[in-house]
Amino acid sequence: VLVAIALAAVGTFEKLFALTAFLSVVIDAAAFATLFILRRTEPELPRPFKAWGYPLLPFVVLTGAILLLIAFVISNTSNSIYALTAMALSYPVYLLAKTRVKK
Repeated sequence: VLVAIALAAVGTFEKLFALTAFLSVVIDAAAFATLFILRRTEPELPRPFKAWGYPLLPFVVLTGAILLLIAFVISNTSNSIYALTAMALSYPVYLLAKTRVKK
């Protein structure tokens, strides 16, 4: 509920949409980067799915996501800073929730 109130206090729909778009692209870029990292660091793990066109197609998508993030930052720096701040603030909440679940 607190997160919803904070998001509603952000302002206009356009600003909320820009924050969501930025965070969505960050998540996509992280997912594709993780694909490369895990394939390099854990080559013996079973692969329950195949990345079609690996490594070329995931690299193209990762490059596009990074370029889109750069365009977001250049075109609207304030929204990018808000999104990065939200990500930074969510990490301690994640760690707190993780420790509470372990107990």
